[in-house]
Amino acid sequence: MKKKIYIIQPTYRKMDGKKVKGWNQFNHSYNVSIVSGAVPADWEKVTCIEYFEEIDFNSDAEIVLLLCMGYDILYAKEIADKFLNRGKTVIFGSHMDQFSEKLLSGSCDCVFHGTPGLIEMQNMLNDALKGELKNEYEFGMDLNFPFDYSALKGIRMPFIQTFMGMGCRNNCDYCCTAGVYKGNYRMRKVDIVTADLIAISKMNRTVAFNDSNIYNNALYLRRLCREIIRKRIGIKWGGQATIDIGNDDETLALLYESGCRILYIGFESLSGKNLRSISKKYNPEKYAEQVNNIMRHGIRVAGYFMFGFDEDTNETFDRTWKFINEARITLPLLNVLLPVPGTEVYTRLKKENRLLFPDETEFGNTKPLYSVPCHKCYFKPKNISVSCLEIGYLNLYRRVTRIPAIIRRSVSSSPSDSVRFFIMNFALRKEYRKMMSEIKGS
Repeated sequence: MKKKIYIIQPTYRKMDGKKVKGWNQFNHSYNVSIVSGAVPADWEKVTCIEYFEEIDFNSDAEIVLLLCMGYDILYAKEIADKFLNRGKTVIFGSHMDQFSEKLLSGSCDCVFHGTPGLIEMQNMLNDALKGELKNEYEFGMDLNFPFDYSALKGIRMPFIQTFMGMGCRNNCDYCCTAGVYKGNYRMRKVDIVTADLIAISKMNRTVAFNDSNIYNNALYLRRLCREIIRKRIGIKWGGQATIDIGNDDETLALLYESGCRILYIGFESLSGKNLRSISKKYNPEKYAEQVNNIMRHGIRVAGYFMFGFDEDTNETFDRTWKFINEARITLPLLNVLLPVPGTEVYTRLKKENRLLFPDETEFGNTKPLYSVPCHKCYFKPKNISVSCLEIGYLNLYRRVTRIPAIIRRSVSSSPSDSVRFFIMNFALRKEYRKMMSEIKGS
């Protein structure tokens, strides 16, 4: 077998069935850089990020490695089937584990779970060369090697993504990360991360850490920030964190000095009962104070909010609108709760006979489920009807994407940051228009 591998990061489809192309506010991680970095040097490799280029189904590579996080695994299956029909060896990875058994059966030669390190990748590819590829490989979270950013050269995007680590110390019931990592996490070595940042800075000065939670380990985060400062890497960056970072003045000061300008915080709900019901151990009564402290250090806050939890009512939307304005949330990211197979929320709703699709297969066949943002409700809420939930969500989305609201949220002391925040907020407005167009066309 020729030692050539074709690594593909598929795009995904929106509710109208069209594939997302080009940069999008809701693009997910480009895992190509990670996996390509683990491929041995004596292998010829070709990469494809389908957001920006077309897949070459006539590739002469014998091994095709598909990377899909799970939000449109059926589309990735279609790609896999085409390569299988061409006699290629197809390996599937970087997806949510709970999908593999039922949805990937017959569509690939091999599935791997976790993130393969250098030795693990070499062993798997050697097995493929010998015709001894296993059906499944269980890898851990070994990211302690330099990533390969060559696949991103020449692609115009507002930022380049990388990772500090993998997993999350929290184990929230609704979260796909928790469904896979079960509250575990692992950080990369600081010198490897800074080496990656230096490489990225030569391509783009704006960086997004795509970790589920950069605040898994405060000591590690402060050490990394000090290295970014000491080495004068000169980047602007953002990442996802838990709201308790708002209590940590030392870390916030270092974040700003190292170039952090925005943190993405999963508030999810303003109801303490809702948060306790999904094992999210934070106090919404302190949210405003914590957000204010983050912003006092010069860092803006993007907020994730979900709707459809058991304590949600028609009043939930007005309360959220008020919080977004009073807390001065820079970028409000709204979704209807989606019960994804493999999460505790899905298991509970299925047990209570509240799902509006019968099983995991039907979840996969209901393609609109994969749209981001999600404005459809696929379960029976407790204290609000499905129609009221969807209407309330859309009305709130309309309010946050009005031009005056966008301008008010985007204004910053830095003109360049103001432009960046405006572009990000305006992308939300485009998403709202797409949602409304899909609804009117259905």
